Amino acid sequence: MPEFCEATQLRERAFMGDKSKIGNTIFGFFKKGMVKGWQKKATARGFIRYSSPDVVWAMAGEDLKSLEDLFVSTPDQKYFFGLSHPGVLDCVVFGHLSQFLYIDMEFPQKIYLKENCPGLLLFMEHFKKTYFPDWESLCERQPNDALREDSPRVLKLKNKLKRTMFGMVAIVVASGAAVYHRYISSSSLKIN
Repeated sequence: MPEFCEATQLRERAFMGDKSKIGNTIFGFFKKGMVKGWQKKATARGFIRYSSPDVVWAMAGEDLKSLEDLFVSTPDQKYFFGLSHPGVLDCVVFGHLSQFLYIDMEFPQKIYLKENCPGLLLFMEHFKKTYFPDWESLCERQPNDALREDSPRVLKLKNKLKRTMFGMVAIVVASGAAVYHRYISSSSLKIN
């Protein structure tokens, strides 16, 4: 997970963690939750029962090989099932495989795709060039105005945090005063 967060610049791009204290804090919680969430999903799907990650990567390779076999039926095919336009499967495959191929990180699936799935690689490049000719500019960092320090959302969150802190301090002071009063009251009874 740390390598994924670094490769995708998740803290900076999604949470503005390099410019926003609140964004950085939220990212910290997100990163911890992401690992726990992944473990829950992996357990629910049965992946934890395998003794080696290699077994899971081999299963992923088999899935990719099945997609390759399904796709490559004619040399000039551009989309699944020989359609002249993309269908739902084309969009889903592009969405999933782009995470492996276009993130600057060596996933086992990326290596498998490059070594064993020339048809899927052609499909991915065609789909990207056809529907995302401005891919590079789309992948540039965009400002997240919702996390700017002066945004209404952040100001509201800061005010809520101040009220919560004030309330907590008030409870601590009141509790301390009650304990002190009780101590003084019980001490004065013993003296008299």
